[in-house]
Amino acid sequence: MNRHLLSLFLVRLPLFLLPLAVLFLFPAVVLYRTHEIRPMERIVSEYQSSSEDVLVGLAYRNTGGHFKQLAALQVRPKILVLGNSHTMPIRKEFFTEPQFFNASAGNFRLPDAGDFLRRIPQGQEPEMVLLGLDAYFYMPRWPWENPLARDLAGDGTSSRFEPVTTLFGNWTKVYADYFSGKYTLKTLFENGAEKIGLKAVIENSGFRKDGSYDYGQGVNRITAEHLKDFESGKPYEDKEKIDYAYVVEAETFKQDGLMELEAFLKLCREKNIHVIGFTTPMRHVVMEKLDAISRSRDYLHGLPIALSAAFQAQGYEFYDFSDLQSTGATDYEAFNDFHASEKAYARLLARIAQESPVLERVMDADAMGIRLQQSKGPLYAV
Repeated sequence: MNRHLLSLFLVRLPLFLLPLAVLFLFPAVVLYRTHEIRPMERIVSEYQSSSEDVLVGLAYRNTGGHFKQLAALQVRPKILVLGNSHTMPIRKEFFTEPQFFNASAGNFRLPDAGDFLRRIPQGQEPEMVLLGLDAYFYMPRWPWENPLARDLAGDGTSSRFEPVTTLFGNWTKVYADYFSGKYTLKTLFENGAEKIGLKAVIENSGFRKDGSYDYGQGVNRITAEHLKDFESGKPYEDKEKIDYAYVVEAETFKQDGLMELEAFLKLCREKNIHVIGFTTPMRHVVMEKLDAISRSRDYLHGLPIALSAAFQAQGYEFYDFSDLQSTGATDYEAFNDFHASEKAYARLLARIAQESPVLERVMDADAMGIRLQQSKGPLYAV
């Protein structure tokens, strides 16, 4: 009797599983064609070893610290950029030194800077770190949990299980995006190896081989949305109210933030890495609004003094570019109120190079000036 039931179960099992197989077939094809189902190590290997200008824009997986850490270990850059999404526009074309990598990650916190460097093997450390510092890194209400720490080491999932977890964790989103018209089957099958991830395929947006971020076709939508608010006198749209609130409510420096910075600078001194720090720019109109609020004004004007002292104590350089106007850019040279454009960062670095012999040695000021003159529009410099 038991054998009969077992045989019956085995016969009917494929019929039971067939609907599930059909259900997951379409998402599996989408993830396969866009290369999102591959293990992260393989994605990074193809991303860096290809002779093509590969773009990585994953829609269903995180391309944060772990992705950037793996890529940096392959590149072994002499110039390394650390920061959050605000510093992602910095590109290798700004420098004469070819071994460059932008390791900025969206959920970056100050403790992550030291964690990132400690994971680089001895003897492979960069010669220079460009450290982008947001004004709200030192505020009492700034969340000091370290979300990037776990991501830097990976999610703990074995590479051989990544395709399975990616499929089962995102199959409903794949269907939702398809039926909402975000992509077509034709788009998927036209995709080549130079685009990894659905964002790269449909928007041409994602991380370049140097780690900088290309907004692709999405930049037109992003810019239009933010300029509409900016030009109508509403610079604090919903997506940025949190950033704005941190600055408005700041009254004193959070010593933990300054201590984390000092610890990172000491670590770099031990590893013989030169550090150039700078505050990331906000639109001038935002700074004007903040200057009208006494507590945020005192905070923003006092912060560069405290940061400069920390850098000088280790023999490093610090530059304050909190106001976008101080780079020589207009408020139009920004993706939004708190994200300066690629063109603005080219101006920022050119100004640092005028005062920093260390940075001047790896930049061609004349070529940068020509690049800025020839660039079209307010956002891109390359």
